[in-house]
Amino acid sequence: MADEGQVAKLERHLGLLREEYVKLQNKLVEMEHKYSIAKASAGQGEENSFVSRLLKTVADLYDKDLYSDITVSFGGQKIKAHKFVLAARSDHWCSRDLNEVTELELSDVSVDVGLTLMKWVYTDKAQIPKEESFLINLVHASNKYRLKDLRLRCEKILMSSVTVSNCIKFYQTAEDIGAKELQKYCAEIISNHWHDLKTEDFVGISAPLLYEMFKSKSTYPLHLTIRHHREDVLFLFLIEFNSQLPGKLNEVDPTTGEVPLHIALSEKLDSIARTLVGHGCDVDMVDSSGNCLLHKAISHGDEFSSTFLIKNGARVSAANHAEKVTPLHLTASYRPWMAGSASSPAGANHMTSAEGMARIASLLIDKGANTDAQDLAGRTPLHRAIEAKNDKVMNILLNRSKLNLELRDKQGRVPLWLALSCDSFDSMDEESLAAKLVKHGASADAVNTVTGDSLLH
Repeated sequence: MADEGQVAKLERHLGLLREEYVKLQNKLVEMEHKYSIAKASAGQGEENSFVSRLLKTVADLYDKDLYSDITVSFGGQKIKAHKFVLAARSDHWCSRDLNEVTELELSDVSVDVGLTLMKWVYTDKAQIPKEESFLINLVHASNKYRLKDLRLRCEKILMSSVTVSNCIKFYQTAEDIGAKELQKYCAEIISNHWHDLKTEDFVGISAPLLYEMFKSKSTYPLHLTIRHHREDVLFLFLIEFNSQLPGKLNEVDPTTGEVPLHIALSEKLDSIARTLVGHGCDVDMVDSSGNCLLHKAISHGDEFSSTFLIKNGARVSAANHAEKVTPLHLTASYRPWMAGSASSPAGANHMTSAEGMARIASLLIDKGANTDAQDLAGRTPLHRAIEAKNDKVMNILLNRSKLNLELRDKQGRVPLWLALSCDSFDSMDEESLAAKLVKHGASADAVNTVTGDSLLH
């Protein structure tokens, strides 16, 4: 009995092994079949194998009357085709069932693209030139008719043409034609060379695509948007964050310390700046030192920014925290630099002239700036103009406003004292700083409250 049970076990094991053997045989046949197809597709199969003969037969049918049951047209040219070949390649040739049509028009496909596409459909081979516009059109057609293998082949050819200078253009192109692999490749280049890209590189990219790119690259996409002069992207930002305005417009990028309005004005983007102000951004935004945008603009000799801010409601008498300096103090202290001189500060070539700063001073006075404001050292704008020998602003102060010419700084000096000590005084010169001050009512009997000295002393 024990021997019979052992035999039964062995027979069951043998049965299982037979079943497994049959499965492996079937898998082998399937693998050999796939291998034959792969070799035949690569042109390496045996000439008399079924797959090789089938592929050769299909290739020989290209634009032949034999078995033809449909005509394919593109760009004014027609070729004879076969529904079974087209159906084997794609199910998306047209909106109707392919069996119901005898003519197929490939719309928006040129003759060159159409011939290359149909040659590939029949032979799996094609001479594809590396000309950019041709490849783009071929990818577009391949994507439209769902010819995935042809699309991927074209995308790989296009990838060889992508550089840092054109990666943005190709990224947009890939989006337009549905070339996902090309788009992914361009995205990697963009990411690796993000800081090398210039404003002009972004010109051709659509607003929605660029907005998504900016959001993926920075926590502050609005700053990037303005830096690259894209007002269309700005509107997308305003729509998305409408419920968070104006707060979103006043965010400071900690890496640069800049707010959006400062960037817009620095780039002289008047329309973008007006849009920001129109949506409530703070024109008096201050930094940690209490310097507002107007302080910074004047300090940098930026007449465009200064004029814009003054005309758009910036506080013209705002004093900073550290020195109690107002915008008018800064115009008075301004020294126009000779472009290219050794002592010129960085950016001197872009700084306004003495006449330009005088125009800013005049505009500040028009808007009600306090002409007698004193800084931490007690100096009025007139004191500072005299120290800087800024005749243009000093004349504006004397002629455009009623000044208190007897205000003293912390050293007890009135403006006339400064004029006599800073100017190469000539008692006969009626155009000297001192003469102008006396002409406008400065007292020659002023006494220094610190030393007790008079001008005569």
